[in-house]
Amino acid sequence: MIVKNETKVLKTREHQQCGFTLLELLLYVSLASVTVIIFFSMHALVTQSREKSYHMVEINEQGLQVAQRITQVLRNAVSVDLPQGATDDEITVIDPDNGTIRFFIDSGQVWEQAGSDDPVALTDNKIETASLEFSNVSLPNAAASINIEFNLTTPEVIMNEAQYTQDFQVAASLREY
Repeated sequence: MIVKNETKVLKTREHQQCGFTLLELLLYVSLASVTVIIFFSMHALVTQSREKSYHMVEINEQGLQVAQRITQVLRNAVSVDLPQGATDDEITVIDPDNGTIRFFIDSGQVWEQAGSDDPVALTDNKIETASLEFSNVSLPNAAASINIEFNLTTPEVIMNEAQYTQDFQVAASLREY
């Protein structure tokens, strides 16, 4: 009889250990939940960092392109319609073919207009141009020297954090013909 009771006890213990307890299930579910929360938090952080980096690079690239375009046109210009010592938010230059090229700011973008053609945006609408300033710093009886300063920034809608702003300052002197 002792053998029968022992087998009965062993069978009862095996039957009791077939599944998971409620405590074990709660522990597994909570660990899985924490893992998923950490994964999605990291994903959101990486996505936000990537977006911020994209806009920083975009501002720098567009700023350099605008600066290069304006300085190239100024260096090749015959004359500038900006009196010595004057500062303005737009400039008109006379190119070697006696055509006019005008640079100005409108609706948060930098524009270039050749003659009576339609203006062409030098910056896109994803980036705002806060300021654009041309200063004629040339000396009397010398080729015109123009300082160009402008500021590009990200719109508030794009970045929830602080806006990224970049100031650009370049200078160009007209060639003497």
